[in-house]
Amino acid sequence: MKVYKLYELRRYYARVSSLAFAFDTFVVLIITIIPWIISYVTGFMYINSYAFPEKPLISFDGNMLLFLQKSDGFLYYGNIPQKETNHLLKSSLRLPQISYYNSKNKNINEEVAVNINIKFPLSPSEKIIGLTIVLLVDVTLLRFYNKLEKVPVFINKVFRSHTSGFLYSGDLLCFRKYLLPSTQASTYYETKTIPSKIFELSTNISRAGYYLLEDRISVPIIRESLSSTFDIELSVYFSSLRISVNPGFWYTIKFAWVQYLSIGLVIFYLAEKMRGYIYDKQIVRTIVKSTIPKSLD
Repeated sequence: MKVYKLYELRRYYARVSSLAFAFDTFVVLIITIIPWIISYVTGFMYINSYAFPEKPLISFDGNMLLFLQKSDGFLYYGNIPQKETNHLLKSSLRLPQISYYNSKNKNINEEVAVNINIKFPLSPSEKIIGLTIVLLVDVTLLRFYNKLEKVPVFINKVFRSHTSGFLYSGDLLCFRKYLLPSTQASTYYETKTIPSKIFELSTNISRAGYYLLEDRISVPIIRESLSSTFDIELSVYFSSLRISVNPGFWYTIKFAWVQYLSIGLVIFYLAEKMRGYIYDKQIVRTIVKSTIPKSLD
């Protein structure tokens, strides 16, 4: 005599008109429809755009373009990694004294800022009537663990009279995947404050995205006595931003399925537990068949 010890898997069958079949259909509808409804109500099934607050990590290592406009021309300083600047505008190139530091917040409520001091050498006859500054900063967005290197930050100012310095502070605003505004492009080209090669260079480095500043303080400094330097004091603040994102079709579909499965698996587990309990207790009438071969019965 042979004795077999096998695991038995019971299969439950029911007629279409039975209560058990109706219960199975009800469970399938719950597993399928409820996660979609919950995901849709919470707003994550399909997203055209959404906004979230974030305080990006910003670092500045001295890379910039600086143009000082005079009544009869301009002065230029460049310190950027692009090779094109090595041979541009040598006749107008000046080497200013630059100092900067990145202030770090000790607690979450303090503002982070980059502070820059520039002393641009001038001759007594040179008068400044406008300036353009392009700061290249490294931006890290923590939400997507995305680091953007050498992102341009534009500061453009035109003074009503001759000045000997400029005091500025502003808040960083995020505008990703935008080109340099065409109105500024036509203004620069027509007035010839920036030559075409420099303008093309600044346009090329801005194609990946650029950042603007919302002014806090923008004050020209006027001294009665003649000064041999044009002093620029900049403070750029990085407080929490409301960043808008257009995730795109495939990203939203992928995100929707993650949302759906995270809810659907929980409901599926609970529904299977409930169905197993009802079948084991024979609360509904079913036809039970064993998976053990009949030859071993």
